Amino acid sequence: LFRGPAVWDMTMLADLDRSQTTYRDSDLVNGRTYYYHVAAYSSVGEGVPTLPMEVVPRTLPDVPQSLSVEAGDGQVSLSWTPPLDEGGVPIIGYIIHFGEG
Repeated sequence: LFRGPAVWDMTMLADLDRSQTTYRDSDLVNGRTYYYHVAAYSSVGEGVPTLPMEVVPRTLPDVPQSLSVEAGDGQVSLSWTPPLDEGGVPIIGYIIHFGEG
């Protein structure tokens, strides 16, 4: 199993037993592109690897920061700053939930 930051720059990530046909790669950076390919080997040598696969890990964005609310005459103004961690992909927008009490 090989991983790298580019198709032409991959190094061996793991040497797996023949019974292992899955692998979880962890401690990756969300938003960074990684490339993987797998090759089988025997006592004769290493076979042709799979075509490289590109993947970009991502997660949900963190909470928006510094929420402030200001009440006025029949209105409320809200402001905030973007999350510190966008989760590996750009923020598209914000959803505001409200309730009456």
